[in-house]
Amino acid sequence: MHARWAAFPLAAFLIASTSLAAAPARKGDAPRPSAPSVFSVEHAITLRQIQAITWSRDGQRVAFVVNAPDTAENTTNQDIWLWDAASNTCRALTRHPKNDYAPQFSPGGDTLAFVSPRDSDEGKTSIWLLPLTGGEPWKLATFVESVGDIRWSPDGKSIAYTMLDTLSKQMKDWKKKKWDQVVEDEIPQYNHIWRIELSTLKQTRVTSGTFMASGPEWSPDGRSIAFLRNPTGAVDDGNLTDIAIVPASGGTPRKLGVLPQGGFEWSPDGRWLAWAGTSDWKKHVEKSDLWVCAASGGTPVKLTADFDEDASSPAWNATSDSLFFLSQQGASSRLASVARTGGGVRLGADLTGETGGPPVLAANGRVAYVLSRWNQPGELHVADRAGAMSRAVSQVNAAAAGCAFGATRTVRWTSDDGTKVEGVLVRPVGAPEKGAQKTLVLLHGGPYGSRYGIGFNAMAQFMAGRGYQVFLPNFRSSGGYGTAFMLRQRADWGGQDWRDVETGVDSLVK
Repeated sequence: MHARWAAFPLAAFLIASTSLAAAPARKGDAPRPSAPSVFSVEHAITLRQIQAITWSRDGQRVAFVVNAPDTAENTTNQDIWLWDAASNTCRALTRHPKNDYAPQFSPGGDTLAFVSPRDSDEGKTSIWLLPLTGGEPWKLATFVESVGDIRWSPDGKSIAYTMLDTLSKQMKDWKKKKWDQVVEDEIPQYNHIWRIELSTLKQTRVTSGTFMASGPEWSPDGRSIAFLRNPTGAVDDGNLTDIAIVPASGGTPRKLGVLPQGGFEWSPDGRWLAWAGTSDWKKHVEKSDLWVCAASGGTPVKLTADFDEDASSPAWNATSDSLFFLSQQGASSRLASVARTGGGVRLGADLTGETGGPPVLAANGRVAYVLSRWNQPGELHVADRAGAMSRAVSQVNAAAAGCAFGATRTVRWTSDDGTKVEGVLVRPVGAPEKGAQKTLVLLHGGPYGSRYGIGFNAMAQFMAGRGYQVFLPNFRSSGGYGTAFMLRQRADWGGQDWRDVETGVDSLVK
């Protein structure tokens, strides 16, 4: 969802809520059958988000994080949940007032490692272990600084993690005195990769130097760790991110010389690395392609050069010969696949909704992802094989899903320059398919690559419940409509994009 609740004036909510309130029942009226409630602010601020999906090695269980708003404390709380295929049950594993996140199954599947500050008053995170056979989580070790990303080694004997370098004594003293001054572009702490042995709890530094390390991934043979390397970690330096590989025992990282726009994955046979990214570090708006490179080095190969849409973070199949990624197709999404050796991209069935995050494949072929539809807030979906239709296996947003929603469909029109444009139309709750309605136009952010899909939109459904029709146009520069549409003329803010919106409104009037 690209709209933000804070971006809409509060007065509009108050006016809409009060002017369209239902008339009170009169004395003597016959009892009315209870109708589903309309989607309210209370529903919206309690929507939960699913993140950090990971499969057990046998493909029988999924661990994931549920991010739940805490309205009393004006914050959110993260807990770890588990879906079990054998019993088809989904339940919370942790219920702690402090955040538990980043779950990782042990190779044997009997233990979950996760990150949490649950014993720290300062918010310092550590690695915790949770036995899935029963029992309470326990802290693995004491760490000098906060732990970030974690990954269990393939043999189960150690865990790789990222940790910030220790601040100098002077800076620690400054922090104690609440001297929070900063020097622009000065980097006081770099993030690096460490490894802890589970039998001895020995902690070994794997990387060092003036760069930021994140997203460590073990090679399948356990000899190397690949990671994302950035010289600064600054927001504006995202195009300087590279993939590097370092021996698991430590040493000098070897850079691949690539531009990933997110995560990456080792192939199960350990011979290849795959990622979605671009090719020109000087361009901040560019089509994202799927790439593959031999882990030993060499020239990366672009697999989606002839695919006229962005590629997103990929997942390998078990035999290391195909890659899968989620693709925006107009206002909907599909699971796409391409052979490691290249060739045409194959599109799976229309998911008739909006996906969140990359697909996660298990060794037995099952696939999991987050999916929402116009009348169903996001839930964890699982399919028995890539390309098959998925089913929702969680109900973390069941309370909101029982509301009455405004029917949603795509609409198309021709802009002033003859280009076909598409958008999403949300009708007022209970309104007929056609007919004049007071209408709000909701514009997405970005703009490049962003777009409105036919997934759940809390803002639009709130207004639809108050008698408004909501028009969500995918104007020029939106994703899902081809590269040329997305890479439209630069330095034209409020030009062709706005004319797309105006002609869309005109088409609705007609």
